[in-house]
Amino acid sequence: MFPTKRPEISSGSIVVSDTDGAAKSRKPDMKKRRRKTRQSPFKLPDSHSIFLQSLNESRDRKEEMRKFLALPIDEKTTHAARMMAKLRKELQERVEEEEKEEEEEEEEEEEEEVKEGEKMKNLKEIKSRTVVLKQTPGRHELKMAMMKRENFTKDSKHDFISMERQKAVLELSLMTKRSEILRMDKAIAKEEGQLRQLEKIIERDNLSFEEFLRENEKKSVEARTFFEREAKSKQEKNAQIKRLTAEIGTVKSELGKFEEILIDYKRYEELLFELSPPEWQEAQKTKAFKANVLTDGDVLDEQNRETEESAIRNGKCKPEVGFYKCGCIRYLSIVYYLQ
Repeated sequence: MFPTKRPEISSGSIVVSDTDGAAKSRKPDMKKRRRKTRQSPFKLPDSHSIFLQSLNESRDRKEEMRKFLALPIDEKTTHAARMMAKLRKELQERVEEEEKEEEEEEEEEEEEEVKEGEKMKNLKEIKSRTVVLKQTPGRHELKMAMMKRENFTKDSKHDFISMERQKAVLELSLMTKRSEILRMDKAIAKEEGQLRQLEKIIERDNLSFEEFLRENEKKSVEARTFFEREAKSKQEKNAQIKRLTAEIGTVKSELGKFEEILIDYKRYEELLFELSPPEWQEAQKTKAFKANVLTDGDVLDEQNRETEESAIRNGKCKPEVGFYKCGCIRYLSIVYYLQ
């Protein structure tokens, strides 16, 4: 019985050792691949990679600008919208990559669990084939503690990966929010500067408008006083015009009366001249006597007329009195001429 069992044990041990070696050799390969695919965000790249990254970014920008210029006008957007779409796309790609990595890790973990299960089954088979030993309570507790530690390390790895992912997303959102805050601060400062300039302009306009109102009020007061003065002077002139027109009417009526009297006097003169004797008429025709009488009469008439006109202008004598005196003087001259 013993020789038949020992080769089985040895073969089982060989199988287990082979599976353990394969699993152990696969684990470092997977770890190396993960390290190659995912680098630490806290590690600075070298200058060559930075230069290549800048070249790639410039090429991507040129390609993006070329695509943007080729788009129709209704599909074009602003630079901020494009950047936000680009960031959103990068975040989505990063999340998808992380989800794929998580799925791959889960698949790998499932494979590892399956392999560990197979390993445990093989161990159980080996242990069943070997001498069955009684498990003490202390050994059972140690085994449970080891299993709990493995589960804890797996959970801690998942938590660390999720925390790193959240940290990267939060840092990116923080960077975008900081840039947006800086842009908004610049826009607010610009708007505040424009607002201060507008306030100065409004204040200057208010001062000029108040000065204009004061000048306008002053001019309106001056215009009101001038209008009142002109209205008063106009009323006085209208009253004076009415008074003068009344005086002109009275003078015209008196002048008409005096003209009628003058016509009567002329008629009397002609009548008296016709009734005079012919000798006297011949005597009156002499040039010397006639010239002396006419010059004396004209001089007297002119002097009397000037005195009367000056008296009338000064208001010392009435017009009818002047005309009456003129008529009397002319009548006396006619009588003197007839004598």
